[in-house]
Amino acid sequence: MLSWILSTILYLATIAFGFYLDFGLNPGKGKKSAARFMKWRRVYLVWLYIFLCFGYMTGADWRNYELVYENGDEYAGALIRFLAEPASWALFSFMPKIIPDFILISCLAKCAYLFSAYKLTSAMTDKWASALALLIPLKLGFILIQNPFRFMLALIFINFALYYLYLYLTDPARHTSKTVLIIMVNTIVAVLFHTSCIVFIALIPLSFLIPKIRKVNPGVLFIIYLVFVILTSSLSLINSLKQGAIGALQEFMEMGDYANYEIEDGSSLRLVINPLQIIFCFFILYSRDKICHFYKNGSVVYGFAVAYCFLTRLFIMIPTGFRLALPYSVFYVVFIIFMLRPRNGFVRPVSETGSEMPRQSARPKVRRPSSFRFPVKLCAQLMVIYSLLSFGNKVWTRFEFIPYSNSIPYFFIGHKSYDERDQYNLKAYQARFGRTFDLKRDEN
Repeated sequence: MLSWILSTILYLATIAFGFYLDFGLNPGKGKKSAARFMKWRRVYLVWLYIFLCFGYMTGADWRNYELVYENGDEYAGALIRFLAEPASWALFSFMPKIIPDFILISCLAKCAYLFSAYKLTSAMTDKWASALALLIPLKLGFILIQNPFRFMLALIFINFALYYLYLYLTDPARHTSKTVLIIMVNTIVAVLFHTSCIVFIALIPLSFLIPKIRKVNPGVLFIIYLVFVILTSSLSLINSLKQGAIGALQEFMEMGDYANYEIEDGSSLRLVINPLQIIFCFFILYSRDKICHFYKNGSVVYGFAVAYCFLTRLFIMIPTGFRLALPYSVFYVVFIIFMLRPRNGFVRPVSETGSEMPRQSARPKVRRPSSFRFPVKLCAQLMVIYSLLSFGNKVWTRFEFIPYSNSIPYFFIGHKSYDERDQYNLKAYQARFGRTFDLKRDEN
């Protein structure tokens, strides 16, 4: 029991400390104070790598992937795997001959993913510590702890595609056709790792239109979003799509694992979720003018945040489709951070060397209207609290997160047996709730 409680506290404390660094810790004045402040931020980043990327008996999908990795010859003989996902096929076929330890490969791949997420986040805001902290309940917990391995590999390249796309949209004069080529190459490579990423072949080009979202009336966007919510809350419509075109596509792509998913009647849960999502989307739309006025990159971040709201509702109609919206969640999070920023004009971020960086905009410093602080700031705080509570509930009620264990010591003393690692968290879940966890019905 104590290990479960401590593990839950560890997850929540990691998130809370990221916010403390950006909003609670005073960087002080002078080079020494600034250097000390940046040192704490670097320590936090290292901790995120250790904590999120080196989980040992946490997660679920590693059970299957480790067996596949250890039987690379069998995987290499599957022609359909080569045709559908040649990059994943190559990794599972040849990498075991170079590095036989799947746990090590998994940890290194997670580090690469976290680096791509950090790269994208830090390009948009100097308050990347709180942004990464808020990403833990939104996507990092799923990607790095629950760890859909092949999909994570694909998202590394999607993150870099979005990074260069962001640079292009915020400064098109500086980033030209070469940047566009890098964006498309990363997108194509992602598809080679996971077939579901084929949707980004369409989404990434459409994302070039993101800045134009600012020109659309927020009221019109809100009405369209309400229609999306109504349609995606229709269980009969979702199941009919699953059994129709979407199901046929999955069958064609040999995605048979998804065919067993059935969307059950969860209307009572949806009545709780939908109003919150509607309120959050409303306040994002409501704060458009203020964010876009006070932040040089506000239009781009706003456009992507709105797109994320729509994509989360759109992809809910596809079994496990929620994950396809995850790459855009970083913009949603950064937008929330913008809503939480201090009141006294622009923030002058401190560089890694301790010197002050130039202001984000050449506009004169103006006093923010009170409407920027309330209710927009209050809503942002509620969004953060809601994310923490929902993630805390997820950590406690699922088996993948607690008890937490780390793989670093086992690289030196030797790994536990596969069976012992396989059953460790499952037995803890059974002791906690008095029932076994059915992996076959797990929707993640």
